[in-house]
Amino acid sequence: MKINYKILFTITLLVVMVVIPGMPRADVIVRYLLWAFLIITLSSGWNIIGGYAGQFSLGHSVFYGVGAYVFVMFFHSFKIHWALSILIAGIFSTITSVAIGIPTLRLRGGYFAVGTLALSEVMRVWANNAPEVFKGGVTGIAVTLPEGWSIIHSYYLMLNLTVIAIATSYFVKNSTLGLKLRAIKDDEDAAEGLGVNVLTCKIVALMLSSLIVGLAGATQITFTAYVSPDSVFGTKRSLEMVLACLLGGLGTIYGPIIGGALFELLARILWGFPHFHLLIYGSIIAVLIVFEPRGVIGIADKLKHILRLKQFLKVNSIARGR
Repeated sequence: MKINYKILFTITLLVVMVVIPGMPRADVIVRYLLWAFLIITLSSGWNIIGGYAGQFSLGHSVFYGVGAYVFVMFFHSFKIHWALSILIAGIFSTITSVAIGIPTLRLRGGYFAVGTLALSEVMRVWANNAPEVFKGGVTGIAVTLPEGWSIIHSYYLMLNLTVIAIATSYFVKNSTLGLKLRAIKDDEDAAEGLGVNVLTCKIVALMLSSLIVGLAGATQITFTAYVSPDSVFGTKRSLEMVLACLLGGLGTIYGPIIGGALFELLARILWGFPHFHLLIYGSIIAVLIVFEPRGVIGIADKLKHILRLKQFLKVNSIARGR
């Protein structure tokens, strides 16, 4: 019987993630993984529209922020159960994506990117100046978590959401929708000529993407216990999703996972340079786009190809020597 090493590795990794909180002195690792899970979830969601469909959204912080604020509204203000509040937040983010997607997804290339970026800035400014709608306004609002809630609860909640995000990304990529999205990414006009309803496919992809991002925005409140317009609607959050995908490998399953883990590690290294982190992130994006758009996955593929070529040449030289 042939062993599927990918499945075996995935199961082993999941088991390790589950048992880590029970290990002695695991606080630092748990906090790192918690934020890494968040970035992996966000980038896996963004990857559906940005990686598979090629729609370079710079406004996903809108869905993240809507998820966060709707959760605060239902859980903190209306006293709805936290789990139901998270689900409602995801639904609101999805509805928002339809309202935004219908006009913006008709744009192409840089126009779409700039349009979504402008929308996120509009939301940030609105939230800062409308405390009657967005609780706390510019100063934000502290959220009281359920009695007995700890970072471990948030860890397992975030881990579950990360698994759901990766599974959704996997099934989308290997579905008919995924095939259509890749066709749209390669050539929209050609895809439309072959009978693909381009706008519908884009909207469905954006809905799935925003659902994941909105759920992540709501879940994040369970371990930060605080929300403000700048922390959730800011451009920085959208750039983090994009950078993680570019770092790991755009349009791949494993790219957001690798990129998310590396990004959080990079963020902790740059913690002492708050005024330069965006400059450094931007520089990394520029270098990756120019030299290796497929990120770490692309670099690994090139190394694998070189090793195979060396092995082939070695075998060939031995065969000739005989």
